Amino acid sequence: MPREYVDRNNTLIVDKTALALLEVESFLTWYKSHSLPPEDYLPAAHPTIRFVTILRDPRDVLVSAADYLAWLDVGLGGKGQDFAALSETDRILKLIEEGDWFLDSLERWHRWPHAIQIHYEKLSRDPRATFAALLDACDLEPRFDAVSRAVRQNDFAAKTGRRAGVESRGSFLRKGVTGDWQSKFDARCLERFNEAKDGRWRRLAEAIAESREEAARGLRRRA
Repeated sequence: MPREYVDRNNTLIVDKTALALLEVESFLTWYKSHSLPPEDYLPAAHPTIRFVTILRDPRDVLVSAADYLAWLDVGLGGKGQDFAALSETDRILKLIEEGDWFLDSLERWHRWPHAIQIHYEKLSRDPRATFAALLDACDLEPRFDAVSRAVRQNDFAAKTGRRAGVESRGSFLRKGVTGDWQSKFDARCLERFNEAKDGRWRRLAEAIAESREEAARGLRRRA
């Protein structure tokens, strides 16, 4: 993929030109993207392209972002020294109150109908089954040996040298657990999460929880 179609975080900028370039690639390639879902996207017009989105409890996303954006270089999207100087709780509150860009992205990917949806909690609990189901949804043969090797080489301990649950602040792979928000949210965070933005954060958490329950019967693709 030409560099002009990759942003400063080395992620694909998804637009019509990028989609056209992806169509002509003659080999299987996976790209990460923080872009918003492409408008007017028609799956039938791009038969060789699949979108996959990982859905996670937005409260855990806020906890992760409160740490990540505190140490990330401003040139790469970090929030700067003033943000980093805040307490962890105040960083979470600031993102809840002022993170419209963040909330909008999470909402749009959740409701976009053309992506294979994976839930972070299921991926963490049973990565082999989740990865195998993903390959199957992408019309690829999920070979057990290849799936097991990929999971083994990329699990939290292999990547960090730490077991999941051992926190390293200032690391992209910070803690590797689900439900961490329960130890990070105080009463103020809980109240503002439920009420801020006319309840949008709360409704998103409820919608993702509902879709996670529906997906318990297996990986689904909305189309």
